[in-house]
Amino acid sequence: MKFRLIDAASFSMSSRWNSEYFLSESSGERPPVGFQRRQLSELVEERGEFLAPQDYPEMTFNYLGLENVSQATRFLVDFSPKRGSEIKSRSKVFRRGDILYGRLRPGLDKCLIVGNSLPEGICSTEIFVLIPNLESIHPEYLAELLVSREVHERVVSLVAGSALPRIQYVDFLSIPVPVPSLEMQQEFVSNLMSAREELEYHLRRSHELPDQISHAVCDFALRGTPFSLRTRENESKIWNNPLPKGNITISRLRRSRSTLADKSKVTQ
Repeated sequence: MKFRLIDAASFSMSSRWNSEYFLSESSGERPPVGFQRRQLSELVEERGEFLAPQDYPEMTFNYLGLENVSQATRFLVDFSPKRGSEIKSRSKVFRRGDILYGRLRPGLDKCLIVGNSLPEGICSTEIFVLIPNLESIHPEYLAELLVSREVHERVVSLVAGSALPRIQYVDFLSIPVPVPSLEMQQEFVSNLMSAREELEYHLRRSHELPDQISHAVCDFALRGTPFSLRTRENESKIWNNPLPKGNITISRLRRSRSTLADKSKVTQ
């Protein structure tokens, strides 16, 4: 059984009064020697751009919902562009290099880096669109941190709401993460990318094999064709659906700096 003693002043000043919040504060592992622990507020900023796709009913958008982001593995899944007329609400704008993080049911660890295959588009308002500070953090390293066990436990402790649990942006920014030097981050990312390529290959094969086995059985039953499985190359696509140009309306989210500052004081 876990327990922790909290003095009355710390309890009253806290942004959360549930046991999971205080236990997660004390149970996190200390970063290795030479690592700093920095809050996400120092490492990212919110893009804060919005677009109303209904104003462009015939235009095709790269629209992402939470269902298009895999759980924990950071892959794009079951994606296809949508016409503006199919998207019923105002959407957030994302661009190449942004990190997308699901704020609704954040315990599912839905995170994605906007890359070459999907260079820009719009997404659900249930997703944080984050611009990483490249002078402090490598995007791939940060994205992997956001689906790590340590951040997962902290996020779960900050969730509010039972039917539709969400994490608030100011609470998300208060999460501390270990940040080594950029050189160490790059070394980690180099090894990480090799592992992710292997993971992607096996995930792709696991989705292809049932269909291939079914075709192989039919070919054998109907034509006596010897059983064999094809190995297909990576069929990654480039979704070239640029955002509207010219005289368009992209609104920006305005967050009160004073509110963020006050919240930061409370959560420190």
